[in-house]
Amino acid sequence: MVLLVLTHNDLVAAVALAGSGGAWLIGVTTLNLGAREAVPAWVVSRALGAYLMVFQASIVLGSLIWGGIADAIGVKWSLLAAAATFVPGLLTVRWLGLPVVESGEMKVVPRAHPDVAVEPEAEDGPVMIVVDYKVSPENEEAFIEVMEELRVARRRTGASRWGVFEDVGERGRFVETFVVPSWGEYLVQRARYTAADQRALDASRGLTEGEDGPTVRYFIHPESAFSYRRRARWRRLRGVDRLLLSSPQLPQVHRSDETGEN
Repeated sequence: MVLLVLTHNDLVAAVALAGSGGAWLIGVTTLNLGAREAVPAWVVSRALGAYLMVFQASIVLGSLIWGGIADAIGVKWSLLAAAATFVPGLLTVRWLGLPVVESGEMKVVPRAHPDVAVEPEAEDGPVMIVVDYKVSPENEEAFIEVMEELRVARRRTGASRWGVFEDVGERGRFVETFVVPSWGEYLVQRARYTAADQRALDASRGLTEGEDGPTVRYFIHPESAFSYRRRARWRRLRGVDRLLLSSPQLPQVHRSDETGEN
C-alpha cells in the first residue's frame, strides 16, 4: 500500500498490486484450511457456514469503514493509515490468534453401542442419561475440572440440561445428568465424540474408583412412544388375563399378578 502511494511508476505499482493480491489469496486460503481443520468432520458444514458469514460480514464492514475514512481524509492518507494498522495487527496475533489444534484431536472416535435391556426406537425420547461416579477425596478437585471439559463436550454434541451433583449422604459420590431429544439423537451424539472428548471421558473413568468405572443408566420420558407401547402392551395383556379368568368355558386359574404376588 505504501508503494502505491509513493510511486509514480506503473511497473512498480503493478508489482505492488500483484504482491498484495498474492498475499490476499494466501491469507484467505490459510484461513479456509484452518477453519476446516479446526472442527470435527460431523460439523464441518455448519462451521464453514458460520465462518464464511463472519468473513463476508467483516469485508462489508471494513469496506464501509475505510470508504468513510477515504472520503474524510482522501485515498492517499487512507492507504497509509491502512498500512500502518498492519503493524499493531501483527503484534496482537500472538495474543488474539486462533488456538492451534492438532488434526488428530478432531478425529471422531467410534464408540460401542450402549448396553440396554430393551432397545428403544430412534424417535423415542426425551432421554435422560445418568452417570454415577465414585471418586476418592484426593481426586475430587481433578474430577470437577474433568467434568467441566465433559460439560463442553456433551453440550457441543447435542445434549441439554447438563448438570453434575454431589451426594451429601455419601462422600465422593457424584452424578452427572444430561438430556437429549431422542434415543436416535443420543446414538448420533455418541458418534460425534472426538479424540479430545474421548480423552476427557477416559480421564473421568480413571478418576473413578473400581475397575468397572462409572455406572451409566438411560431413562426414557413417560410420555414417549417407548413408554406408551409398554403401557399399551401391559394393558392389553391385563385385559386378556381378565377375559381368561371370566370365561365360563375355561377353568379358573389363580394368577399371581392379579394379587400382586411375584
